[in-house]
Amino acid sequence: MALWKEAPTVPAAGGSVLFEEQYGRVGADLLAAQYIGKWLDDKQMMSFLLRWDVVPSDRASAVIDHLITVVPKTGVEMNTYYPLETYRFGKAEEAHKLLVRLVSPDLKRREYPEVSYAAIETYAMGLMGIEANAGTRIIRTKSRLTSVTGWAELKDMPVFDGTITVRHDGLRKSTFTNNTKGIIRWEVILGNDKARVFMVKPGETINPEISLLR
Repeated sequence: MALWKEAPTVPAAGGSVLFEEQYGRVGADLLAAQYIGKWLDDKQMMSFLLRWDVVPSDRASAVIDHLITVVPKTGVEMNTYYPLETYRFGKAEEAHKLLVRLVSPDLKRREYPEVSYAAIETYAMGLMGIEANAGTRIIRTKSRLTSVTGWAELKDMPVFDGTITVRHDGLRKSTFTNNTKGIIRWEVILGNDKARVFMVKPGETINPEISLLR
């Protein structure tokens, strides 16, 4: 019997939802396995649980550590998801190594289409920490650079009704350019997960000298 039949619902913001209707059959089995306190033997699939934010916070670090150990034995399809989740859960050093591996010319089956899409996603959302909300015109950034990368810049990223450019200089300074048609609320996420907020006008560039470590 599939696990989802043993635990067909899970609390959600809007009430209970059927696992299979919300996530499909594979997602249903994964979610149900976590929900009823069981973990799949095929632990490489835990990357999906991380991606859907259903891993309890006290287990996330252990799951990431496990995924890193099975990378050499995991197919490229699963490898594509590891770098972003490793960045998101605060392991920048390990995530950088996974990202470098993902874009290496020596990676077997690197022509698999998911590799290129996942690499771009990881550069934008993982390394640069960019999150956008079209409804509120809020863009959050968080530098996740390590000591091996002095600076990183993502230029002319399409967003809203134009583009933005984001640059991080280590954990010391971030620069934001608004090339859209309206004001953007830029939230710089610091090391303590608190935010500094700046209202950036169209055509304006802001580069506040603030410590991103605080």
